[in-house]
Amino acid sequence: MRTMSMTSLANTILRAGAALCFIGHGAFGFITKAAWLPYFAVAGIPESAAWRLMPLIGAVDLLAALVVLIAPRRLPLVYMVVWATWTALLRPLAGEPVFETLERAGNYGVPLAFLLLAGWPIALSWRSLTASLGQPRTDARTFALVSEVLKWTTCLLLAGHAALGITGKAMLTAHYAAIGLPAGITGVIGWFELLLAALIAVRPRVGLLVFIAAWKLATESLFLAAGQPIWELVERAGSYAAPLALAVLLAMLREQEVVMRLQSGGEMSKRRAKDCFTLGGRFCGREFCEQSSEYCVSAETTSPASEWPPALPSQTRPETSRSARRGDRRWRLREYRVTNESLAWRLVDRATDRL
Repeated sequence: MRTMSMTSLANTILRAGAALCFIGHGAFGFITKAAWLPYFAVAGIPESAAWRLMPLIGAVDLLAALVVLIAPRRLPLVYMVVWATWTALLRPLAGEPVFETLERAGNYGVPLAFLLLAGWPIALSWRSLTASLGQPRTDARTFALVSEVLKWTTCLLLAGHAALGITGKAMLTAHYAAIGLPAGITGVIGWFELLLAALIAVRPRVGLLVFIAAWKLATESLFLAAGQPIWELVERAGSYAAPLALAVLLAMLREQEVVMRLQSGGEMSKRRAKDCFTLGGRFCGREFCEQSSEYCVSAETTSPASEWPPALPSQTRPETSRSARRGDRRWRLREYRVTNESLAWRLVDRATDRL
């Protein structure tokens, strides 16, 4: 089923993003990093003890990352969310701008989204936290929740990075200077990223999210141009995974909307089709069931919920539909778009099956 393949793709992106983030963080723990000393001081840990604790923290982070990458479980994901949130909050507690916490939203937002997609909340027990995760959930309510988490994660990390650029963070200026850009470009790029954050908050689009993922990968790669270790790039994997996973989920939602509108013969509006999928509804014949149920009954047909998503209708255009009155050209364009999207996702299905 295409829905399962697309969900698995989003799940894989989140899984890799969460794991790589903690691999990078764990690597710095083993290398040791002088920039972490003020954060230990916030907790009252002296410098001598901080240097000894860094490899231990790196080992725990690396262990959590490997478990999530090889055999994911809820316990390391909970640790990732809590620990990444705490380390992000240490920045303002150590006297740095609060934008540093926002800019690291990918560190805690991505494992949270992965945890929700795996099925959360659940009964809190040691067995449920340590049990191996199965297939990701495919119900519409989970998609809506995960999409919201990823949307605001993307907005926060963009807005935080933008604010640091607007306020003239020296490190960002040095990164841009490493590729020959003038110092004044830091603020301009900051305002551009703030605009991107606003666009995602108001109306996220698949193409825009893919661009943001590529943009973040490019800007964070400037750490390498500035002579920093590659772990700086790896540690920020959540900043690339969040918009990319959201793009996959939105692409799936868009395809389901188009399918449902075709199934209705063009009589269902775009907003109604979106609401139908978001609410977990089913479309049966010409009747609309707003809530999920085992069966969706109408005067024309009875369709089990297990048959969701509905198959594409035949190529025959219903003569009484609204689309018929709008002309053959628009109907053929809609069919062309769905056909090409179906072909694209069949290729995704094959690539996912080979992983």
